[in-house]
Amino acid sequence: MKHLLSLLRKEALETIRDPKHLVLFGILAFFGMLSPLTAKLLPDLIRMMSDQPSMAGIVFQLPEPDALTAYEQLFKNLSQMGMLAVLLIFMGAVSQEKADGSAALILTKGVSRGMFLLAKWIAAILNVTIGFLVASGIFLGYTQWLFGNAFLPQTPYALLLVWISLVFYTVLALLASTLSRTTGMSALSAFGLLALLLVAGTVPAIGAWSPVALADMPLRILKDLSEPDEAYRPLFISLCAVPVFWIIGLLRFSKEEL
Repeated sequence: MKHLLSLLRKEALETIRDPKHLVLFGILAFFGMLSPLTAKLLPDLIRMMSDQPSMAGIVFQLPEPDALTAYEQLFKNLSQMGMLAVLLIFMGAVSQEKADGSAALILTKGVSRGMFLLAKWIAAILNVTIGFLVASGIFLGYTQWLFGNAFLPQTPYALLLVWISLVFYTVLALLASTLSRTTGMSALSAFGLLALLLVAGTVPAIGAWSPVALADMPLRILKDLSEPDEAYRPLFISLCAVPVFWIIGLLRFSKEEL
């Protein structure tokens, strides 16, 4: 436990000093603010464009924006750009320290390899969680201000699914980083695993269980197009991936010469 706390303090200091992690917080907070603003202003911008002479004769039928429109923007942004940011930031978390010798130096101080990886997993999940909570708070505040009703039925559950999805991609990036010796190989591994998941998700028997399915579930649940229990299978797989990926990474890391 003493070693774990020391490693977590190290990770906390690196989070503060490393601009990459501050970028993650900034990206999540930016989308938390941008999503309700986009939902509110985009119809007006399109109507202004339609008034231009070059757009004469073109009729835009736009529904009146509401809180659900803001959630749609948020989920789209986080499932695409948010996921990409998480992969890019954490895909070098372990491989970079192996490449520059930091990992070997830490292990010489009596720290086990399992403890080293556990600290990485905990710190990364905490960073994503804090960033997501800040983004959610900003989003709910702006949505309440712009639309007068930020909380829809199933809102907490929908946001939980989004958070779990981001956590899954976090540990996917960490796994790729642990299996690789360089940041370049980590990038290839991370996006290779993502591509494999996307392809597998197109198979009906697999797609219902794939964590990739969590990207569409929150909005479908808010729109009453899916029942909440339809998300249980990809949710279960995503949660199981956290310890399973750690174990796979540890098996590889334990046999690796640093």
